[in-house]
Amino acid sequence: MDALRGPWRLLTDLAASQGWVIDEDTEPLGLEISIGGRKARLLAHEDEALAIVEIDVAAIPEDRLLSPDFLLALHQVNHQARFAHSWMAVIDDTDMLVISRTLRAEPIPASELLGWVEDGLDRVEALEALLTTNMVAASATAPAASHVEPMIRV
Repeated sequence: MDALRGPWRLLTDLAASQGWVIDEDTEPLGLEISIGGRKARLLAHEDEALAIVEIDVAAIPEDRLLSPDFLLALHQVNHQARFAHSWMAVIDDTDMLVISRTLRAEPIPASELLGWVEDGLDRVEALEALLTTNMVAASATAPAASHVEPMIRV
């Protein structure tokens, strides 16, 4: 394991700091932990210099997945968030709403990495409140679907 670099070193260091045992022959692609009643994942990125922190928000029912108001609210939340922090809300392959952020996989103390997870848990609560608020606002003020305003910038 001494040859592990990037996200693999980050994941194994975190596991060791928490007393979790990872087989020496294993190169973990990620760790999933339960924290704050949610599942959080620390994942290796395709780029060895990066790692991903991802936290489940909620399973999205099919009727909401097809709702333009929900999708619009999700895009608006991501637009607002990009100026404040690097967390992004996305819907994964299993229709789970998750928040995700990419970190440099340089040596990070386990406490700092867990701090990013705790920050993510705070963002999850804020996201749930924002989506609820934006869903109500979007449904009350959304223009008719057939009306599209062109936007040209020079």
